Amino acid sequence: MARLLLVEDERLLLTDLAEQFPWHECGITQLMTAQNGQEAWVICQRERPDILLTDIRMPGMTGLDLARQVQTLEYPVAVIFISAYSDIAYLREALRLHAADYLLKPVDEDELARVLMRAQYALEHSARMRERSDMVHQYTDELRGSVLSAILLKRGDSAMLMAQAEIVGLVSGEDWWCVLMSPAQALLGGEQMEQLARKHLSELVQEAIDIPLEEGAAAVLRLSGKPLAAALDAIQQDAARFFSDGDGKSIELSITDSLDSLYGLGSEFVLQLQSKQAFGSGSLSNADALCRRIVSYIDQHYMEHDLSVSTMSRELHYTASYICTVFRKEYGQTIHSYINQQRLYHARVLLRNTSLPVSRIAEMTGYENENYFSRMFKSDAGVSPLRYRRNS
Repeated sequence: MARLLLVEDERLLLTDLAEQFPWHECGITQLMTAQNGQEAWVICQRERPDILLTDIRMPGMTGLDLARQVQTLEYPVAVIFISAYSDIAYLREALRLHAADYLLKPVDEDELARVLMRAQYALEHSARMRERSDMVHQYTDELRGSVLSAILLKRGDSAMLMAQAEIVGLVSGEDWWCVLMSPAQALLGGEQMEQLARKHLSELVQEAIDIPLEEGAAAVLRLSGKPLAAALDAIQQDAARFFSDGDGKSIELSITDSLDSLYGLGSEFVLQLQSKQAFGSGSLSNADALCRRIVSYIDQHYMEHDLSVSTMSRELHYTASYICTVFRKEYGQTIHSYINQQRLYHARVLLRNTSLPVSRIAEMTGYENENYFSRMFKSDAGVSPLRYRRNS
């Protein structure tokens, strides 16, 4: 059953076809008519017909122009052209506009009846397919949340979860991921964190999924590009006002271009919260123990040029932002500053006690580039490495 709009600029032909053809027998429940394209376009927008049966050659807006306009509507309309001309150009344009059919005047009633039935069947089939597609998309959206939650909380094998992520359409080589985690769901939940992120990342946010954690909440945002550092700082600053009780609470914010880099972030965050609760948020014993582990790790790996906070966070099972915050609070300097301090200390020892070339000493103390090492050394010691050696 369908609603049809008949458009024909010849009044007599329009009247005859409207009154003589057995529309109801062909499944047409409502017949509307128009004598030109402009009138028909107004009716299409207001009445939303299922089928448009229109002449091609009309003054002003032609049937082809009308069909193009109809394609901009948000609902499907089956377009059937009628024409006294079998011009190949018209036929090609009708095909390009995905017309349901093309009938020549005078219109054969049996042929028109068959065309109308085919158009209605196609509309019904399309509606069923859209309904199924909507159900699949809805189910997929729900699965995305479950898969992301499992990835964050390390609930399953990493490879298996990445395979599931690909199935539900989460894996893409062009996406960036932003994760915000809050230690107090009642104070700053996933929805509020999502709003903060959207405020500062605006058009970069493709989709956002709120995920409850065992302690707190998380918001996982899929981005269409890498955000500027200023935007991430603004999110942190905005979030800070939610944690004004002085107990050291804050949000964790991670940004990556790899979905598998999110594996276990949530579980690590929960463990940190539980650890802080066990020792007391103001206790220095837990922070001091962690800082000693950081210092020990740096002492063992300072000679590796790829030593970074990220590698330490994976080895120590704490998020990068957490260990940076704890270290700076306890030692009054950044981890990067401490790493450089240790490298330069060992470089001085080697310059004083060996005849190794500067390039070799730079390599042995974790610097990939001799020129960069020399600049850093002179900035710290006030003299170049060679002058330091001569003066020692």
